[in-house]
Amino acid sequence: MDRIRLAFGFLLFSSLMALQSVSQESCPALTVPQVIPGTNIFNTQQEMWLGEAQAAAIDQSVATLPDAALTAYLQEIVDRLATNLPPGHVRFIVKLMDLPNAEAFSIAGGRIYISRKIVAVTRSEDEMAGILAHEMGHIVAHHAAIQSSEGFRKVLHVTQVTDQDDVTAKWNQFLSNYRRQNASMGTYEKAVEIEEREQVQADTVALYLAARGGYSTQAFAEVFDRIADTKGKTGSFWSDFFGATKPDSKRLRQIIKNTAAIPHSCQMTRTDTAAQFNQWRGSVIEYSSASLGHEETLPGLISKRVLTERLRPEIQHIRISPDGKYVVAQDDSNVFVLEPSR
Repeated sequence: MDRIRLAFGFLLFSSLMALQSVSQESCPALTVPQVIPGTNIFNTQQEMWLGEAQAAAIDQSVATLPDAALTAYLQEIVDRLATNLPPGHVRFIVKLMDLPNAEAFSIAGGRIYISRKIVAVTRSEDEMAGILAHEMGHIVAHHAAIQSSEGFRKVLHVTQVTDQDDVTAKWNQFLSNYRRQNASMGTYEKAVEIEEREQVQADTVALYLAARGGYSTQAFAEVFDRIADTKGKTGSFWSDFFGATKPDSKRLRQIIKNTAAIPHSCQMTRTDTAAQFNQWRGSVIEYSSASLGHEETLPGLISKRVLTERLRPEIQHIRISPDGKYVVAQDDSNVFVLEPSR
């Protein structure tokens, strides 16, 4: 498995190095080879229908911000990045999530989800653009569609879909049945390997889109290092040899290598937007549904207190005392001791 990962990393690096030999007067067009095994049974329209079905399930469990002005800022970045993609790609739609952890993910059909916490972690529009470009990389490489195709084949024994009703019905049927499948250790290891390859490919696409969009590619490496908490550690030949290099460290090393391999002709420039980004970032952090002016109806409400901390921290550990009298909860920076009311 290690040999496969190394070979794949060398392939991406070699491809980028080959771009440098092209005339510096023009930047080569982006090509997205299918490096993830599997067959995509969805065409572009069917993939959008699949995304709608997946989004319907996500919207039931994840709160999204209805403030169009906050989302519009992210949408403008994505639209700018998308101008450097090959024609025929799906339309990208960005949503802000109200989650207590730094999270970003994408699904089929061009939908990208960004949490408020990850906005708080970013320090510039360049870093935010890198995160968005990475999720766009997953989408243009059809990772979610290929995964769903494989799931349909294994769980439902389905190898083709038709109209929107058929795609939605099969997705819901898949959700109802996939948990019954017994996953072996070999299946798990294969899934981990594929995910690592998907991440590397999405990173490679992200670096190209960021450079072409006039954003700093170095910023993408920096924000990944901060979110993954790799502390700049990229491992080495010997740590790889002894299996001591963590996957995120290997990924950071590949990002740095691929950054250096991007042709100078692909790096565009743009005007500084630090003030605009900081203002938008502050609005996301300070966001409250009460600020929208919606009338709030809470039957039976006895008291109400506005929290001073706008971003809810993620509770990482919960313990109950042996006598059952106290509950201890810990988040990123606090420890809470709760006593049941009498």
